[in-house]
Amino acid sequence: LGQTTVTVRQGGREQAAYPVFVSKSQINAILPSTAVAGDAEILINYNGRLGAPARIKVADHNFGTFSTAAG
Repeated sequence: LGQTTVTVRQGGREQAAYPVFVSKSQINAILPSTAVAGDAEILINYNGRLGAPARIKVADHNFGTFSTAAG
């Protein structure tokens, strides 16, 4: 997936997330099941370069879908 890694940081603990899609403007990743609900940061490393952390809120569970209109 293009030398891209995604890490979830909660407190002093860091866990790898699982990238499933990477493009120039979007990264889709699955959070590890051991991530706990609450505040966290996402860290993106691309080809050895670490981006600025982004704050996220981990939900206990939350269903979501994505679709496009057929045409």
